[in-house]
Amino acid sequence: MKHNVMPHRSRLLIPLLLVLVAIIGISRYFSYQKTSSLQETAKSDVVKKDSIAKEVLCTRESRLENRPSYDRALSLIAEKYDLWEKSGEGFGSYYFFPSKLVNCIQANEGEVRNTSGAEGFFKFNDDQIKDNYFPITIDRDYSYNDDILNALLLVHEITHVQQYLDTVNGKPSLSCIDKESEAFFAQFQFYSIQFPEVRKSMDLRIENDKNLHPQLAMIQNIKNTMSLNGVRAKCLNNKDNEDKNCIENYRKNEIKQMLMKDDFYLKQCGL
Repeated sequence: MKHNVMPHRSRLLIPLLLVLVAIIGISRYFSYQKTSSLQETAKSDVVKKDSIAKEVLCTRESRLENRPSYDRALSLIAEKYDLWEKSGEGFGSYYFFPSKLVNCIQANEGEVRNTSGAEGFFKFNDDQIKDNYFPITIDRDYSYNDDILNALLLVHEITHVQQYLDTVNGKPSLSCIDKESEAFFAQFQFYSIQFPEVRKSMDLRIENDKNLHPQLAMIQNIKNTMSLNGVRAKCLNNKDNEDKNCIENYRKNEIKQMLMKDDFYLKQCGL
């Protein structure tokens, strides 16, 4: 009897095809598993982010109880920010957080300057943060300052609170040095828009005090850093400029470059 014998090449082809089918199947399985895992991770992140955001809302209609020196400063900030809010400008070069956020600020005192070299701080992800409660720690010497100096420091720290809220609500996080640059710019803008008599008092101290207070010393440093010619060339007289926030961004970058030369902020930001 004559048997049909399969050609040698065909006998090799079938096992190869079976191996290929198996590889494709395994690949699809793991691809599905990876996609499924990524989807679950994404869902988990959304839930976590939503959970965090719900824990850090500010819905208070009145301020938390603070020492009179800080409550008056918070009142000054709320007054100014409320004016900007009602002007319809919204967030912009003078407006760094909603006026209502002032209601949720708790100003605590501590030995800040002697322990860290700072004047005050807001600790990101502090376990004390909760609904309608954002603790800011201020050096205890500020109890003896006038209201505008306390307001300057608080504007800086409340800007950090807003940066924290932005992050937990899904906005891209700024770098450490950019956070500081924005917070100091917020201080400077708060100084620059004061009513004439308050501004005059601050400027007289900046020009004449031999032992200038740290808050006003920083304002002085920022003023000395800012270049009017630079803004004109980059933003005002540059027909190719398409950045609607050019002046704001230019000023923040000037402050950033100033901070990049300061050992304190280089160390704080790990630069």
